[in-house]
Amino acid sequence: MKYNYLKLLFALLLYSTQIAAQENIIPLKNNAVLNTASKSIAHSTQKISAFTDTLVLPLVDDFSFESIYPNQAIWCDSNVYINSDFPIDPISIGVATFDGLDKNGNAYNTSGSGVAGLADYLTSQPINLFEDDNSNLYLPSDSIFLTFFVQQGGLGEAPDTGDSLYVEFFNPDDSSWTWQWGMKGDFETDFEKYKITIVDTAYYKNGFQFRFANVGNLSGNLDHWHIDFVRLKRNIFLAQDTVIDDICYVEKVKTLLKGFTSIPYSHYQALAPNQDSIVVDTVSLRIRNNVDALKLVNAKVDNIYDELGTQLFNNAVGANNINPLEDLTYDFTLTPFAFPITQPGDSASFQMVNHIDVGSGILVLDNDTIRYTQEFFDHYAYDDGTAEAGYFLSSAFSELAVSFDLLKPDTLRGVSIHFSQINDNVSNERFTMKVWKSLGVGGSGDSVIYQRINFKPEYEDVINGFHYYEFDTLLAVSGRIYVGFQQITSAHLNLGLDLNMNANGKMFFNTQGTWNVSQVQGAWMLRPVFGDTLLYSGIENNNLNEINFAIYPNPAHSSFKINAKVNSNETHLVEVYNLLGGLVIKTLYDENEIDVSGLDAGIYFVRLRNDSTGAHTSKKLVITR
Repeated sequence: MKYNYLKLLFALLLYSTQIAAQENIIPLKNNAVLNTASKSIAHSTQKISAFTDTLVLPLVDDFSFESIYPNQAIWCDSNVYINSDFPIDPISIGVATFDGLDKNGNAYNTSGSGVAGLADYLTSQPINLFEDDNSNLYLPSDSIFLTFFVQQGGLGEAPDTGDSLYVEFFNPDDSSWTWQWGMKGDFETDFEKYKITIVDTAYYKNGFQFRFANVGNLSGNLDHWHIDFVRLKRNIFLAQDTVIDDICYVEKVKTLLKGFTSIPYSHYQALAPNQDSIVVDTVSLRIRNNVDALKLVNAKVDNIYDELGTQLFNNAVGANNINPLEDLTYDFTLTPFAFPITQPGDSASFQMVNHIDVGSGILVLDNDTIRYTQEFFDHYAYDDGTAEAGYFLSSAFSELAVSFDLLKPDTLRGVSIHFSQINDNVSNERFTMKVWKSLGVGGSGDSVIYQRINFKPEYEDVINGFHYYEFDTLLAVSGRIYVGFQQITSAHLNLGLDLNMNANGKMFFNTQGTWNVSQVQGAWMLRPVFGDTLLYSGIENNNLNEINFAIYPNPAHSSFKINAKVNSNETHLVEVYNLLGGLVIKTLYDENEIDVSGLDAGIYFVRLRNDSTGAHTSKKLVITR
């Protein structure tokens, strides 16, 4: 399955090559998505000793379950990472990724970069291999098999020859785990299928378990193994087990915007009445027939909803045949669709839901439905919010910049950056934030319109891992701008690199006094953040019942701040309300951060109110986890 050869080739060369002898890419030390998840799940490597119920055959998991952790109805530990970002051309959307990180997304061992050992486990819940649900005893003649697919590396780092992945079986009689199958790292890139026959009657017991485990580098997001479509079934004969009875989506939607993954909502509104000009004309979805026979997809339904669940777009297509063991690229037209510009507040999000009706005789899994949320907040973004690697320049005073063509004039108030902590902690290193109107490409001089010294890389244990860097002044900008930074020393600052998106041609670096277009196929995780357009317009707010203020960052993870022009001699209150109108936070306005770590992810409204006059303004706040 060589669906994307260029991406595959880049992934293979990624970690051993210096791009253009100046740009460098490095595997991640941690996983910011897992960092933000619950840290209360124990690292389970043992059989669950007291269980009142066991799973029955067949057991099937293709990891399309919508979570970053394994489905606890099937698995009893949480060490592997469920995702669709790291694999290349999976069997169906979603895999279980094994690496050198624990369930919290941190390295198992931080004492050195070369420490190797036992890393992740994926352990099944107890299974009844004693009898079936009709009380018929299982026998070796029933031909019970465990099958699964494995890919090494993908968009991550391929395991070395000293690394391994293996499978063990659990005997409930003596509580012992026994090795059954294993493989060494050898830089394979396609998903390969493996099969283990269960012939030893010692395992034909109620309480049988199996588990996968990997041995590799424990010091970071390294030595990746991706597992897909695990099945434990009876009567799977060799001649009949070359396919899977499943039709599914293979990959997720990346964006519904042309050239960006997100833009400020106010900039989108400014395009009216031509908002559809920034929306993609067509959406391409890839559906795979894993069956060794011509199959009929009864219908394909594509919907877009607003935050309240109102349907904004519907596309329904009748039956289509898919050839055996082939993919169908299904395109549907959005044009002239445009997202509404009338959503309340200064941000908005819309969800697209795609579903295929696969009919009878097909496995019923979550992979027949995919969801994508198109966000409009306060920033421009080329990345999808997840880093697969880190990017650094290795010489002192190097610069990097990303170009953005703004859809309207506005005030630039800061930058959100994802720095990945890889190997050494460089949070004490300094860099200078810069904004350019033009770069000295082709011999012309740079035009720096803003710079501020003494910023430091900040690591965020939150989903996406972005840290917001606030400017000390509001910067009026329009047209094309370049946003980036200049490092002071040769320390590796390790900017997050998204390998699933491509902003090549908009990323520039300067290591020896000359700007060059980056050769990296990916997107740097750097997002310029814009404020309320009223701050830029210069128009005074003459409505005495309103207070002009801006919320940042928005969306917020664990806290947010308010920037407002108010009389410091007057008392102002900050009130946060949920969608039901319930007051969840009330505090004095004092320009300090407001903690929202105790609130659920979702949409809220923030009201800034003058306690004396009653003048107030409300704005929408989005909290993500």
